[in-house]
Amino acid sequence: MKLWNRDGTLYKTFSGHDDRVKTLAFSPDGKRLASASLDGTVNVWNVDLDLDIEGLRNYSCIWIGDYLKNNSKLNDRDKKLCD
Repeated sequence: MKLWNRDGTLYKTFSGHDDRVKTLAFSPDGKRLASASLDGTVNVWNVDLDLDIEGLRNYSCIWIGDYLKNNSKLNDRDKKLCD
């Protein structure tokens, strides 16, 4: 798993999962990152970044917006995650 800076440079590479990562979540203070993998494991990483969490959320919603709106398997609450 790779974490990139906003300027496009690689910040850090995290190793520890044996399969694809399916979910990521930052702690509210931006100092920890939790990752859940298809291998059934969850890892919590110390990242200690100066993150603009709201900006990161907005950027992420641009990437997943169509998925949230058009995936018929999601419940209504999840579809409105980025609203």
